[in-house]
Amino acid sequence: MNYLRLFLFCFTIVFGQCIIAQDTKFNIKLSGSQVTNVRLTHLSVFITSYTGDEYFPIEKPAFHFRTEMNYSITKSIQTGLYFGLSDLTVFLDPNEQPIKSTYTNSTGFFYGIQVNYKILPLFFEQQTRFDVYIPAQLGLVSKQVGNDYRRHYNEHTLEAGIGLGAAINFSRKFGVFGEALGGRFYYSNFNWRTGLSFRF
Repeated sequence: MNYLRLFLFCFTIVFGQCIIAQDTKFNIKLSGSQVTNVRLTHLSVFITSYTGDEYFPIEKPAFHFRTEMNYSITKSIQTGLYFGLSDLTVFLDPNEQPIKSTYTNSTGFFYGIQVNYKILPLFFEQQTRFDVYIPAQLGLVSKQVGNDYRRHYNEHTLEAGIGLGAAINFSRKFGVFGEALGGRFYYSNFNWRTGLSFRF
């Protein structure tokens, strides 16, 4: 997957839609991070004398791109939608135990709702260059699998989490941010991301 082309495409679409609004209540975030993916390693890595065809699943990081659009309901509360992509491993036979030996790669689609609660408006009436907020999200990870030998099917995983975020706004419309969340994520209990923030 060419992430640069995907990044530019998403940015163009989102930027073009939001510039029409002429409203600083909209916030667009573009971020990158890592997600925990399960990939397969040949058993000979663990047992040097093994010469068979079995593979063992181990956790490895995969790059994650995400775009998010939020709307400020009040000075303290933002709500919106997010969409992300990652290259993920898919087991062709999810019921194969204990060792999964048939697998392929698939695009994982991450999507859901996001709510941000800003903390600083509780202490400062005027907006500052710094933002500290509590992000919470609820969504799904979807993968589609199919080839000439097996039927197509979809695999879905629920994600939910809450954490802490911080942003530095270099201007009224541009800044950078970072977030860390704990909860139930794709093969992980921890999720983080960092990126660019645009306000319109």
